[in-house]
Amino acid sequence: MYRVIRFINPEERETVQISCLTAAGYSADEQGGIAVPPGQKQAFNDATYKCLAQYPVWPRYEKPWGRAQTEAQYEWDVRAYIPCLQKLGYTITDKPSKTVFVDTWNSTPFYPFAQVDPGVNEFDIAAKCGPQQAPGAVLYDGVDPVKWQREAGVG
Repeated sequence: MYRVIRFINPEERETVQISCLTAAGYSADEQGGIAVPPGQKQAFNDATYKCLAQYPVWPRYEKPWGRAQTEAQYEWDVRAYIPCLQKLGYTITDKPSKTVFVDTWNSTPFYPFAQVDPGVNEFDIAAKCGPQQAPGAVLYDGVDPVKWQREAGVG
């Protein structure tokens, strides 16, 4: 059992994991991929497990989504994420109404990032707009999407 160093928010998961694995001696490329030297797969898997155990996501953010989270995701998309993408020069079309968004989320979810140029790195967009999935505080704590972006220094 590993000691928890700190609980993290869902949107931190990838960057914290990369930092932890880098500190464990693995190198990351600019897309966030980790280079695993030949013959080191088991050691890498052990380091990955240790990092996940030391930096777990807050349990309140690990609950299954209900209607409230899907509605919060819609608000994140239309009030924060899409306007930011548009400021960056991307055209987002065919935005569903809130009712359609919520009703079709489990079968055919709407992802605005899917309309961004294929060569664009999602990490680059996240650094400017925030994550594609609404942050845990927006989804579960009722934080206003625009306020979250402002406090995170993105948007």
